[in-house]
Amino acid sequence: MSDIFLKLTEPSIKAIKDILIWGKNNSLDTAVTMLDMNISIGRLPSDLDFNSALGLLSDSAIDYFRIILRKEMNLYFVSDTLEGNDDILEIGIRNLNLNGKEYFIRLYLKKEMLEELKKKYQLIAY
Repeated sequence: MSDIFLKLTEPSIKAIKDILIWGKNNSLDTAVTMLDMNISIGRLPSDLDFNSALGLLSDSAIDYFRIILRKEMNLYFVSDTLEGNDDILEIGIRNLNLNGKEYFIRLYLKKEMLEELKKKYQLIAY
C-alpha cells in the first residue's frame, strides 16, 4: 500500500503551530534536524530544540507542512523499543530558516491519532 499524504484545507501559522505542539505532546518520537550547506548536504542534528525551531515558523514554511500516514513502516526506525511493520502517522515541516540553516521538525505518532486530528481540522488527501 502507498503512503497517504494529507494537508490542511485552510493552512495557517496558528493551525500548524497548534498541530505541531499537539503532535509533540502525543508523539512516539520527535526530531529537530537541520541542513547547513556549509557543513554537509545531508541533515544534521539540530542546534535548536523543538520550541526554538517552532518559533521560526513563518508564512514561507506553510507550504512545507506535511501529514503522512506511512503504510507498513519499519517501526525500528521510529524507536528501538518498537518492532515490526505497521502504519504510523508522521507530521513534519521544513523551511524553518535561521542564519543560513534550514530546520526540520518531524514527529511520529500512533496511527490512531489521525482520527483525533481529523476531528479538529479539515484535512484532504492529495
